Amino acid sequence: MKSRSLVLIIMTGIFLITNLGFCIAAEVDYRRQAEMADEALRQLGGHYLKNTSGEIGKTTPHVWNEIPCTTWKEYGNRVSCIGIRHFDCSGFISFCAKSVGYDLGHLSPEYLYSHGPIVHIPINQICKGSIIFKRWDPESHKIGHVAIYLGDGRVIECGGGKAGVHITFWNAWLEGAHRGENYLSAGNLLYLPRIENPNSPEKIVETKYKWFGVEVEKGRRAVVKKVFPQSPAQEIGVKIGDIILNLSGWDFRYTSNATDCLETWKKTSRTTTDRSKSYPSNPIILIRDSKEIEIPARGICLELRTEEEIPPGSY
Repeated sequence: MKSRSLVLIIMTGIFLITNLGFCIAAEVDYRRQAEMADEALRQLGGHYLKNTSGEIGKTTPHVWNEIPCTTWKEYGNRVSCIGIRHFDCSGFISFCAKSVGYDLGHLSPEYLYSHGPIVHIPINQICKGSIIFKRWDPESHKIGHVAIYLGDGRVIECGGGKAGVHITFWNAWLEGAHRGENYLSAGNLLYLPRIENPNSPEKIVETKYKWFGVEVEKGRRAVVKKVFPQSPAQEIGVKIGDIILNLSGWDFRYTSNATDCLETWKKTSRTTTDRSKSYPSNPIILIRDSKEIEIPARGICLELRTEEEIPPGSY
């Protein structure tokens, strides 16, 4: 008798859900959504790499089935991939979620939309941390891209080409939808128990940048005008007047403005870690007295410093 009653209750529930649109009220985890958005900002400047092996957010993309990083391809060898986290669009969402204890796995945009732990909402009700879904073809049900809403009209996403992890404006997304170029939808994360294991074995503490310990003259070439005491540059014997040709995989030979190029190198070297040292895999190449000098990578150790710890104008 009890089993019949139980079967009747289950069948009634199924009928209500499938035929009357009845659903159980879902609890949205707004706090963790906001934490995920904050984590996404910490990954600004990350590179794009189509991920087929499940290695999300790694800093050594050359081991991923020999698939080239599109950011590196667009910029050429002026951008070093080592030490920079790599994602595709859905891998970026998964990494940021897992960093705040929310294990989504590495779902495709389409699977995340249809089977992920989210509740769908109208796009005019998005809030910080809401997940934005984009269909390239409004007639298709296939989700082609996914991003995170930061609030204040900004969206953060990991795009292909040299874009990588970057911020765009929500109005631009809406304008594209109004022109019929795409179709947008959105969702909020449901509450799930927080997982203990973080994304990385490194404890994420604060944003840091690689620091070599030099100042350079303004101009086309990176001519060293100051070497900081006890800096990595001093330790490997860099001298005033040396010309930097290659620093940690970043080539300065053909730049038109060395300081702008160094600023870009600094931004792309950003990482979140509690480590204080970085060991590059590329040599440093200098010109001294019209002769080219190559310092092997095994003899180099760059410092990792917060922005406040880096002397103004130095790299």
